[in-house]
This record gives sequence, C-alpha cells and structure tokens, in this order.
Amino acid sequence: MFARYMGKSFAAVVILLLLAQCANEKAASAVGRFYSGSFMGQSYTIDVVGDSTDYSESLDSILAAVSGTADPALKGSVVARYNAWQQVDSMLGFVDSTGLFGALYGMAGDYHRLTGGIYDPTLNPIRRAWKERREKGWTKGEPDLDELYRYTGFDASRIDLIEMQGADGYTYERSFLRKTDPRIELDLSRLAGAYGMDRIAAFLEERQVAQWKITWGRSTMIRGIWSDSLCTIPLGITGDDRDQKIRLSDGAFSYVQVADKVDMIDPSYGYPPQSSELIFVAIVAPRLTDAIVLSEAFMIMGLEDATAWYAEHPDSRVESFMLIQRGEEITNASTEGFDRLLVFKLPGEEE
Repeated sequence: MFARYMGKSFAAVVILLLLAQCANEKAASAVGRFYSGSFMGQSYTIDVVGDSTDYSESLDSILAAVSGTADPALKGSVVARYNAWQQVDSMLGFVDSTGLFGALYGMAGDYHRLTGGIYDPTLNPIRRAWKERREKGWTKGEPDLDELYRYTGFDASRIDLIEMQGADGYTYERSFLRKTDPRIELDLSRLAGAYGMDRIAAFLEERQVAQWKITWGRSTMIRGIWSDSLCTIPLGITGDDRDQKIRLSDGAFSYVQVADKVDMIDPSYGYPPQSSELIFVAIVAPRLTDAIVLSEAFMIMGLEDATAWYAEHPDSRVESFMLIQRGEEITNASTEGFDRLLVFKLPGEEE
C-alpha cells in the first residue's frame, strides 16, 4: 500500500529520508567494459565494472535469439509469421528450439492475469485505429470498437499456443499457434525487450561481475555498489539536473509519463487512459519485465486500482512512485520501499 499522499506541487515532492549510502571505498580505477547497440527498436547500453572480458559475442547471441523470436518487424520471427498468418482452418507450426517463444507467451499470460487483463499483447489494431484518427485530425467519435473487439483480446477463444510432445510424453517436438480471425496479431515487443535485458543480467550474474548497469530506452537495471555514479539514476520527471534521483544497487527501474498515455489502450473499454489522474509512474522491481509491464499497467489503472493491486499482492516486491494531477494541483504517492531509495544530496555536493 502507498505510504502517503502529499498535497503539494512537484517542487515540494522531495521528502527528507535517511538513506543507505552506496559503498565507494573501492579502487579509484576499476577494469570494465562498455557495450551499446539497438534492440527491439530501443537503444541499450551495458556498463560493466570489475570484468574486462569481452562478452560481445555472448551478449549479441542472447539478444539476437530474443529478437529472432519476438520482433514483429523482423521477417521470419515467430511473431511476424503469426501476424502474417491468414488461415483459420489450420495452425502455424514452428519449432521453438530455444524455448524463448514458449517462455514469452507464458509470461504474457502471467502478466495478463497479474494486471487483471490490462496487459494485453493483442491490442495493436485498436491502438492503430486511434492513431489514424489523430493523424487525420478527427476529434469526435471513436473507431468501430465493436468490430475491433471481435479480433482483439488475449484469451484462448482467439489465440492459443499448443506445444506437442513426442511419443514418450516428455520430449518437445513442435509448437502450433492458432488464430480464429486472420486479423488477430501479437505484439510482445516491450515484454520481449525487457526479457532480453533480464537475460543479459542473468548472464552477467552467472559470471559474478562486480557491478553492472544496463539501460534499455528509459529503463535501467543495476547490480553492485562499486561505483556510486552507476547506482544513482534520475527518475525521469524533469529531464534535467533538477530531476529527483534514486540510488539503486539491486533491481530494475522503469517509468512512463503522461505523454505516453496516447499510445496506451485500456482494454476494458478500448480508449487511451486519458481519464486516469496519474501523470507519472515509476516502478522498481526485481526484474525489468515486472517494472515495464507494471509501470504501464498502473498508469492505465489509475491510483485507486493500483492501490487495490497492492492490497491483493502484499508480497510483490514491487515499489512505486506516482504523480497525480487533480486540476492544477500535483500530488504524489509512493511506497515506503521507494521512499528509501530517494536521494537528496550526492557525494561531494554542498549542504
């Protein structure tokens, strides 16, 4: 549950807290590596401290496997093939040799249930319909939502994954994806992108790297306390030096802003969540998939339903910070765990 609601403007949002300082008594110069690139349509960086081994080949292999499975823009990926599949009397067959599609599809189902249906990877047709109206300058009315709902909705009546086993009942042989309407499509891009970064994190953990920081778009993952500059990250509210910061030594962070609402869809009624009073949601969670999915889901849910979600999931290990706009007043709500991460003075700054 949220720790407090503050009736103040954002200029007074910062709360004075006792903070655990990252240890910075390590060697001044530490060996390391820096990697960068593009993955699932977003730029990424990987800052490694304490290990100068070149892991480029392994990292590229991990990301290529995920992209080759779930990138809808990559011809030949499972998702791209499914979206192009036009037959309803037969199923798309493929060999999921890496197990990645099965894992992502299972996670999509888990997050769909965890968010009460808010996370839904089939909503692109509705999203595109609203975008088309905006581009044409149409401000009245709505798309034909009744028609669009005929082929959107993440449930077994529209889309289903079947994984076939061999004669022994244990050995995997082949997967099949069914669709009941040729217009049904999947978009696992955000989930797959976060999952790819989670796999990179697991790889670095297995190699016992002293510290690392991963960024993917506006999301961040951190492990270790060697360098305080890598532990300290801005919330992303103001986008300049005045931005509130948090210190994170273990976990994943992601945020969404009010401008992102235009590309979101509340599946309960098919509209962008413009009625939600939330204008900023930041999440810290054990995994990047959790942080990305729940930051968007909370923005769509609104404060009341997000608060209810915490009551239903008391052991979630998900911390959050939200800004709420009611008229001209901006207030905030946060979990106690998130409050403990807030930074007021950085090392070397004057009082």
